[in-house]
Amino acid sequence: MREETGIQPKAGVAEDDEVVDEFLRRAPAALVSLIVHLVVLIGLALLSYRIEVNEPFVIEIGEPIDQKPPEIQSIVIDKIELDVEPAVEDVVAVPIELDAIEIQGTNVQPDVDVEILFSGALKGYSRGFSNRIRDAQLNGIDIAVVFDSTGSMKSEIHAVKRRISEIGKVVLEKVPKARFSLATYRDLNEAYLVRGIELDSDVQKVQSFVNAADAQGGGDHPEAVQAGMAWALRTNRFRPQAQKVMLVFGDAPPHRSDVQTCLDLAKEFHGYDKGRVYTVTCRSATPMPEFYLIAQAGGGEAFVMKDSERLMEYLLVMAFGPEHREQVLKFFQIRNTDRRQRPGDRRSRRRGRI
Repeated sequence: MREETGIQPKAGVAEDDEVVDEFLRRAPAALVSLIVHLVVLIGLALLSYRIEVNEPFVIEIGEPIDQKPPEIQSIVIDKIELDVEPAVEDVVAVPIELDAIEIQGTNVQPDVDVEILFSGALKGYSRGFSNRIRDAQLNGIDIAVVFDSTGSMKSEIHAVKRRISEIGKVVLEKVPKARFSLATYRDLNEAYLVRGIELDSDVQKVQSFVNAADAQGGGDHPEAVQAGMAWALRTNRFRPQAQKVMLVFGDAPPHRSDVQTCLDLAKEFHGYDKGRVYTVTCRSATPMPEFYLIAQAGGGEAFVMKDSERLMEYLLVMAFGPEHREQVLKFFQIRNTDRRQRPGDRRSRRRGRI
């Protein structure tokens, strides 16, 4: 028999107890959900501020709650990081220092359009010439001069002695990364076959070498042109990205048996990145056929020169582009007083035959 206590439960108390129990059971998860939403709202408010000051924005909340009723949906954020770039209102153009960038790649030609890097032409000059000059300023230019020093070349050697220091200083003033090499050749059974000085920016060193050169020998007409070209090609260490120019001048052709060697050397030099070979036939109305073929194999052109006193100007124009002759003389401030004969005026387009 059930014992009577004398106390009867009031109606509705059991239901209230169940509601309280359910509330207490769900309260933790609901509270977390409320906190998460509040944090997200606060985070969004802070985000608008962080965007202006460009500081990282981080929201961190503790470990997620594993036990929660399936009917309650909540979002648990472990960690959020936002880096926001500041808004740019005004763009200020900053001049590019020439030494700050380099042209990359192995197929850049002297007259290639590099407007993206250089942003236009030099004032008063064409884009093609500007690109060649700026490329030389950035990456350098290696100029190898190969010349005949037999007896018939006295006037030309005198011209080199008289003006090479002047021309060298003018070039280095505008193109500090320029380097010069000289190689002088004669022939077999002479005092020497070939002598030279490797690429260098020391103008005084170049001048001293030229001063020691003299014009002697040369009994037969052909000379050892291939010896001078081979010395310049094999001895010098050309910079990979620099412009490379070989200038060959003389008044006698190579021996017939050496012509193919000269063509192979010229072709090899032209195979270097931005390498080209020019030839000058001295005291002649037309280029020697052999010199024409050498220039053609070297990707350059063949010229003639009657006025030996203008030899250094010819070499300067060829080094920086005969197609830009007037601009070269203007840029390096070389006066062209002789209008009767200019570098490039007597270019030969005919194909020579041996």
